[in-house]
Amino acid sequence: MRFVRKFLFSIILLAMAACATQPAAPLTEVKTIGLVSALGDELEVIGVGTTVFQNKEAAIDVSNWEVDEMVLTHLAEKLGERYRIVDVDYDEDAIISEQQKKAKAFFGSTVGLNDMFRDQIQLTDKVLEAEVDAYVVIVPSPQNWYGLRGNPTFFGPGIYSSSFLGSRNTFMYLGAAMVVVDAKSFAEKRFSALLPAYKNTGEGHSHFARGLDNELLSADSDQVSEEDQDALKAEFITLMKDSINWTLEQVGLTFDSSSSIKESSSKQGD
Repeated sequence: MRFVRKFLFSIILLAMAACATQPAAPLTEVKTIGLVSALGDELEVIGVGTTVFQNKEAAIDVSNWEVDEMVLTHLAEKLGERYRIVDVDYDEDAIISEQQKKAKAFFGSTVGLNDMFRDQIQLTDKVLEAEVDAYVVIVPSPQNWYGLRGNPTFFGPGIYSSSFLGSRNTFMYLGAAMVVVDAKSFAEKRFSALLPAYKNTGEGHSHFARGLDNELLSADSDQVSEEDQDALKAEFITLMKDSINWTLEQVGLTFDSSSSIKESSSKQGD
C-alpha cells in the first residue's frame, strides 16, 4: 500500500509539472512594482489516520514568524535588481477572508480577484506618485491534491501528515498563488500556483512539497515545542523562497538578461 500511495503521489506531481514548467513571456513593460502578501499567521495541520476517526484538522499560531514580512522581504530582494519596488498599504485580513470564501464556495467566488484587489489595495499618494505598473500579490489559494489519502485541499501554509498501520509521512506545503495585477485596471495579468521548483528526490519521483521529520509534529497533537517551531520555521523559509523563485520565472518577472530594466532606464535617461 505504501508503494501504491507513493506511486499515485508521483503521478499527480508529474502531471502538475507537465502543466506548469514553461515560463510565460517576460513582462518587459513592467518597470515599477507594488508588493502584497496576505498569507496570514497560522499554519494549518491536516492529519489523516488509518481510519476516518483518526483524522484531524488544526492550526498552529505562527504569528511570531511574521510570514508576510518574510515573503515581502524575499520578493523585494529577488525583484529589486530589475524593478523599482514600492511599498503598498492593503487590508491583509480582508484579502485572506475573501480568499477563504472563494475556497468554500461551491461554484467559485462571487468576487473576482480584480474587484477584491481594487477594494483592498489602498491607492495612497505614495503609490500614485510612483506610477506603479503592476502589483505582485501572494494570496492563499486552494490546491486540491486528489490521490493523497483524504483527498486534502491545501489552503495557505500548512502541514499534511498521513498515517497508515504504523507508517507515517509528513510534509509541509504552501497552498498559495502569485498574481500579477495591472495597477490601472486591476485586471489579472498573470496567475500561477505558488510552487517550489520541480525536483528529483533521488527516489524515482519528484515533489512540490517539502518532506518533514515526523518528530517535528506529533501524530495525535498539534502542540509544537519552541525548538520544533524554530525547525518548522526554517523549513518554511526554504519552501517559501524556493516557491517564490520558481514562480517568478513562471509568470515572466525574472528571466535571463545581461542588464536589468532599471539599468536600461537609467541609460536612456542619460
